[in-house]
Amino acid sequence: MKKYVVVLGAIFVLLLAACGGATQAEPAAPTAIVQDFYQAIADGELETAMSYVADDALFINPTGTYTGKAEVRENISALIEGGLVFELRNLVNDDGKVTYGYALYIDGENVEEGDNGVTIVKDGKVVFDGLEEGIPAALR
Repeated sequence: MKKYVVVLGAIFVLLLAACGGATQAEPAAPTAIVQDFYQAIADGELETAMSYVADDALFINPTGTYTGKAEVRENISALIEGGLVFELRNLVNDDGKVTYGYALYIDGENVEEGDNGVTIVKDGKVVFDGLEEGIPAALR
């Protein structure tokens, strides 16, 4: 009897392990990714911010257009060094397209506000960041 209990217990453990291994963790919700991305910038954590950026990302902001992870990294690094902090509000997710209002601060001074911020998230990564009117047709 003891032998059967051990065998059944082993089978149960194997079944649990197989079921657990078959599922993959889902990426965080797009709104959480956007918030975490911008929080990393505010905290000066370049590597953390970059962990949310897709290899082929496109960022468009007042300082220019940045294509690909290397160019985006340079831009985000400059934002961090410049003391820029983005405060986001009213985030709305529409199938990975996150729209929001924002305020931009430099050294604590509000320098810009708007309600047309947009970040597009696919497969847990930021593929576009900019303003609503700057979204390329391929990403609409």
